[in-house]
Amino acid sequence: MPLLMGFRRWWAILFVAILALPTIGLVAPDLPAPMRTVLAPEQHWWHDASRRLDPYINNVFGFRGAVLAAHRSYLRFIDEPQGERVLQGENGTLFIRDNDALEQSLGQLVRPNAVAGFVDLARELDADMKARGGRFVALIPPNSHTANFDELPAYARGQKKAPTEYDLVAARMKADGIPFVDLRPLIAQAKKDGRTYFRYDTHWNERGALVAFNAAMDAAGRPDLAIPPQEALGPAQVKLGGDLLRLGGLDQREPPDTRYRRRREPALPLAGGHHRA
Repeated sequence: MPLLMGFRRWWAILFVAILALPTIGLVAPDLPAPMRTVLAPEQHWWHDASRRLDPYINNVFGFRGAVLAAHRSYLRFIDEPQGERVLQGENGTLFIRDNDALEQSLGQLVRPNAVAGFVDLARELDADMKARGGRFVALIPPNSHTANFDELPAYARGQKKAPTEYDLVAARMKADGIPFVDLRPLIAQAKKDGRTYFRYDTHWNERGALVAFNAAMDAAGRPDLAIPPQEALGPAQVKLGGDLLRLGGLDQREPPDTRYRRRREPALPLAGGHHRA
C-alpha cells in the first residue's frame, strides 16, 4: 500500500515547495530592498527570542525586496500610511509620530525638567523686556494632535492623561506672573467656523495663524493691531499635497485641504499726504 495516494503526492510536493521558498529567496535574485539594519542576531538570543531574534529575521528573510514592495503596494491600495512616522486618525486626518508628539499631547510623556527650563527662559526674557521698557508675551502653538484631539484614533483618545506638558507650562506661567496666552481654547473656538490646521500637513493654516497673532496683540496691550479675519483673509482655496502625505507615501486625498490667501495690504499714509500701496 503506497504511503501517499497519487493525488496527495502533488499536495505534498506543493507544501514542501512553499516551505522551501524562504530558503530559496536567500540566494535567488530579488527586488531592491531597504538597507539591512541588523546583520546578526543578538548573543544568547534563545533566552528572549521574540525580542532578540525577530529584528534579525525581519532583515534577512527570503525575497525580502519583493515582499516589502508588495506590502507597500498593498498599503497604497488601501490608502494607509507607509512606515511609522504618520498616524491616520478619524475621517482620514493625518498626524506626525516624530519626537513622541502623540505621547506628549496625550500626557503619556511629561518632562518636568523641560517644562521648568522653558518657564525659566520665559522669566528671563520677561525681565529683559521690562528692563527695556517693552512687554513680553509667550505663546506655544499647540500641535495638531492637541488642536484636533477629536480627530485622533479612538484608541489614542481613550489614553489621554492629565496634566500634559502644555497644562504644566500654562499653570507655571500663570503662577509666576509671566504673560502667557493659552491658544487651545482660542483655536477650539475658531474651529467652529472652519479648520485651523491642515488635514494632511503638520502646520496650522492661515486661520490658525491669525488667531494666534490677534491673541498676541491683545495680550501685548495692542488690540488695535489685531486684524479681523474678513479683512485679512480671502476666500478658501484648494491646497493640494501636504508633508504628511509625502511622509506616508500617500496619494492626494479627498476632501483636499483648504488655505486662505492674504488680502492685499491696505494703503498706508506717508509724509506729504501720499499713500503707499
